[in-house]
Amino acid sequence: MPFEFDLLLKILQLCLLALLYLFFFRVLQSTIRGTKSGAGVLQHAPGPGIGRNILGRQKQVDLHDAVPNGVPSSVVLIQPPDLSGQELQVVEHLTFGRATSCDVTLDDTYLSQVHMRVSARGPAMVVEDLGSTNGTYVNDKRLETPVRVAVGDRIRIGETVMELR
Repeated sequence: MPFEFDLLLKILQLCLLALLYLFFFRVLQSTIRGTKSGAGVLQHAPGPGIGRNILGRQKQVDLHDAVPNGVPSSVVLIQPPDLSGQELQVVEHLTFGRATSCDVTLDDTYLSQVHMRVSARGPAMVVEDLGSTNGTYVNDKRLETPVRVAVGDRIRIGETVMELR
C-alpha cells in the first residue's frame, strides 16, 4: 500500500511540475507577442475615396458603390489595443493578411499572407476565409464556408479582432 501511494504522489508531483512549466512558457510567449508592434494597418484616408496602406501606395475607391443601409458598411478594429478604433469602409471588398498585396496589411504572425476577405454582395456583407492556416472566426465560430454577417458581428483572425458596423 505505501509503495502505490508513493508512486501516485510522485506522478502528481510530475504533473504539477509540467503544468508549472507550461504556465511559465505561456507567460513568456504572451510577453514576447506583446512587445511586437502592430504597425501595418490601413492608414487614414488622405481624401475622399483614397486609401493608403503602410507602403504609401494609393488605391482608388468608388464611393458610388456603397453598401445599402441595414447591413454593415465598415469594419472597426478592436484588438490589438494600438489599432483599436480604426475604421475601414467596405465598398466592394477588403482582403486582410500579412502580404503587402492585401487591402489591409496586418503585422500578426498568426495570419496567412492572404487570410480572409470581407465583401459587399448585393444587399449583404459576406466574410470568407481564403485558405488560412489558423482560420477565420465569426462570433467565435470557425468558418468553413463564406457566411453572411450583420452589424455587431465580431471577426477574429489571429490576434486581431474586428467588429462590423
